[in-house]
Amino acid sequence: MPSASPDAPDARQAEPWQLFWAKTDRDGTLGAGPEWTRPLWAHLLDVAHTALLLWETFLPRGLKRTVAAALGLTVEEAGRWLALQIGLHDLGKAIPSFQLALERAPHVEALRRRGFTLTGAPEPRVHHGHASIALLYRTLPDDAKKSKVLRFHEALYAAIGFHHGVLMHRAQWQRLAHSDEGHRKLGGDSWQPHQEKLLREVQQTWTARYGAAAPTREVPATAPWLLALMGLATVADWLGSMAEAFDKDVPGEPTSYLDASREGATRALARAGFNLPAQVRARPFADLFPALAGFGVRPVQQVLACLPLPENTGEATLTLVEAPTGEGKTEGAFVLGARQQTRSGPGGGFYLALPTQATANGLMPRVLAFLEQAHSGPAASFRLAYGRAELHEQARALLADPASLLGVSDDDGEAPRKAQARTLTWFLQSKRALLAPYGLGTVDQALLGVLYARHFFVRLFGLAGKTVVVDEVHAYDVYTGRLVLALLPWLRALGCHVILLSATLPARLRAELFEAWNAKARMPGLPTSEASSYPAVWQVAEGQVRVWAGKQDGLTAAWTQHAHIERGDPDPEQVAGKVLAAIEAGAVVTVVCNTVDRAQKVFREIEGRAGHLLGEDDLVLLHARFVRRERERLEKHVVGHRAPTGEWVPGRFGKGRPSGPAV
Repeated sequence: MPSASPDAPDARQAEPWQLFWAKTDRDGTLGAGPEWTRPLWAHLLDVAHTALLLWETFLPRGLKRTVAAALGLTVEEAGRWLALQIGLHDLGKAIPSFQLALERAPHVEALRRRGFTLTGAPEPRVHHGHASIALLYRTLPDDAKKSKVLRFHEALYAAIGFHHGVLMHRAQWQRLAHSDEGHRKLGGDSWQPHQEKLLREVQQTWTARYGAAAPTREVPATAPWLLALMGLATVADWLGSMAEAFDKDVPGEPTSYLDASREGATRALARAGFNLPAQVRARPFADLFPALAGFGVRPVQQVLACLPLPENTGEATLTLVEAPTGEGKTEGAFVLGARQQTRSGPGGGFYLALPTQATANGLMPRVLAFLEQAHSGPAASFRLAYGRAELHEQARALLADPASLLGVSDDDGEAPRKAQARTLTWFLQSKRALLAPYGLGTVDQALLGVLYARHFFVRLFGLAGKTVVVDEVHAYDVYTGRLVLALLPWLRALGCHVILLSATLPARLRAELFEAWNAKARMPGLPTSEASSYPAVWQVAEGQVRVWAGKQDGLTAAWTQHAHIERGDPDPEQVAGKVLAAIEAGAVVTVVCNTVDRAQKVFREIEGRAGHLLGEDDLVLLHARFVRRERERLEKHVVGHRAPTGEWVPGRFGKGRPSGPAV
């Protein structure tokens, strides 16, 4: 086994299990040469340590308690046991089809000399992740083969073996583990003893350092947190494969490598940015939103600032806020989320799910201003999450290499300072977007967690423990609405607090949302008609549904705006006529169309009839077909933006807008 380390065994002297390789330097990152390989046993320990550090420093506290309680272990014991299981994720690389992939390496000839069968790779080739499931399943001790225990271990090994996002039916890897054909594909009699020796060496090395605690309870194979474990295993493998973070040369024995492996895992987490978890501090409304000091606290915001939280700090809650546009539902959700996350402790974070890219872009300045005040620390790891979001001008300005933030600390004895949001480059890949502690994006990014998309479970893992805010929940079509209903029970199982925001909801949809969250929740007096109080704040927690509404709960606002709705002629000329009359009366007008083509036609009519009454900046067309740079300019003009110096520049139609008619 080529290595510069004096302790590394020569390939002619090493035991066969030491010759199995896991990684190469094919991309030249290490400058180690085409024949360099990383021993499989070392990679297994690297990923186990990475999983352990993620458990200790990044996973939400509530999720860890749930898993530990299910296993009948302490949080510390559960983390160490699960980290070992995750470390074994690549045991399936110790098979002929994988080891032959680097045929010129010295260890291949050494394996042949020891009697290993190294013929051509079988067709179809066995995926090494699936081979890991079969090898682990095959080596289960007899006392673990009782029905319930066996099914849990099957599910556990499957969750670990699917770390490449390629799923496999249970019957297939059972055949791989027990059939003659499967035995041959895994290497046959000449490979099996050394595969088992590799497994024993890694297990014994780990347990000698971290203890041998194992589950003391029968865990159901359907435990929902197993899906989060799939995500943890995948992320641990991604980080544990960060070759530049780990020593290139390793000693020949696992025991001598343990400390260096943990140090490498620590470097990998820091280089990716996992040393910046969510740390939220609940603060008074005026402190969280100093820019809104002159507007006062709205009734909905007051209720959300005082909403009771469950006595069980690990219990997830669903909150539904129904109130008119302009009542401050979004900032109210921030306040409630900050309270929830402060109580949960480090880990978790926020994901704000909006219906469109435009609405996400419009909310971004408000989110960044909130993080400045709510995040405890100088740097908040933030991600704008939708397709090609990295091209957004403000998002590009936040990009930072994680290495530039290493060593950044808030422990300087000074008063809390404003946090600066940064988008770390490691999180730019779309599969990793929701792993960032703070996220803002489109709702589809979260909904991919309940669709059979590759690595869908990483998205669910990224949401675990977060406060997930879904805005405009009334506006989704039937398909998207069904996916939201499918997502809710998973979010509850993963310890997420969910806040749904809506102008208004049909009673039937409201009941469906509550039932999707918790079908067993008691709903005494839940209105079944549209005559329920409005505005209202609903909460599903501790098995009950509660509602705050009307004067008795302080939610009846002193309305200063009124809406009058009437049907009109949809002809663009007629619309333009109404707009002309409105701007002649000094009004600010918004015209909303349901297609781009229609918006363009109506705009041309208004421009022709009323353009002479408006300034150049007072007549704006905004739709999805503009090139990105022009669309960003228009969005800034419409809603406003934050200048490089930090002050807020009002838009033509946002808060603080200038007077005078506009369309």
